[in-house]
Amino acid sequence: MSTDNPFTTGNARYLHTMIRVKDLKKSMDFYTRLLGMQELRNKDFPTGKFTLAFVGYG
Repeated sequence: MSTDNPFTTGNARYLHTMIRVKDLKKSMDFYTRLLGMQELRNKDFPTGKFTLAFVGYG
């Protein structure tokens, strides 16, 4: 078993989830700077007034 990814255990993997956040800038700082994730992609929806931001370990 690899110790590189804390979300991998045996054959089970943490694939994805969705979290609504109030402040995207603060949340991106937390996930990227503190947890070491990378922003994988970002898409803005001005008519819906929201942004989809995808983060992960690459």
